[in-house]
Amino acid sequence: IERRALLALSTLSYHKNMQRPINKLPPELLSYIFHKASSGRTQAVYQPQPASWLAVTYVCSMWRSTALDAPFLWTNIPLHRGRCWAEAYVSRAKNSPLTLRPSVFIIKPSWQLDLITQHFSRLSDVELKLDYHVSLFFDISMSITPHQLQRLVLQSQAPGIVMPPGLLSTHLHEAMQLREVYLDHIGLSWDSLPWTGLRI
Repeated sequence: IERRALLALSTLSYHKNMQRPINKLPPELLSYIFHKASSGRTQAVYQPQPASWLAVTYVCSMWRSTALDAPFLWTNIPLHRGRCWAEAYVSRAKNSPLTLRPSVFIIKPSWQLDLITQHFSRLSDVELKLDYHVSLFFDISMSITPHQLQRLVLQSQAPGIVMPPGLLSTHLHEAMQLREVYLDHIGLSWDSLPWTGLRI
């Protein structure tokens, strides 16, 4: 009897929530609102992506299912939150391109490095502001092509980091979707830009 009563209350609560104006929005519009809440960019290297938007997944079952069914909400890999969170994001992103803006120091070897290497070809937005992270990106790029890369920001704290010779003519040359490149204190030499789609 108690279980039936709880089920009845749950069903009643669900139908009551469904009558609220916000829950009459199409899932596409609701997920877009969630996306706007989750897409705030930060400037500081160690300042993580705001996670307050995750509270929407605890409001009601409809909001939770809407968020979980929207892969684009889970593309920014939160390495700072630990392995379970990072792997959950990658899983929920399904086949969507991924964003990498690490706010923690990635050591070698580590689960963070393994996760990045495993999904390196899916990266579309990369922003690295530590010398060690830039060097790691170059190392991985020598063996794996980031085919979906569209935005690349590499910043060194001081002159001295040099892009490996030949990288632009091999794996990075094949990143044909690249549209935006920002390099600060990164040494390189090229005869011509390898990407025809860059915006000036």
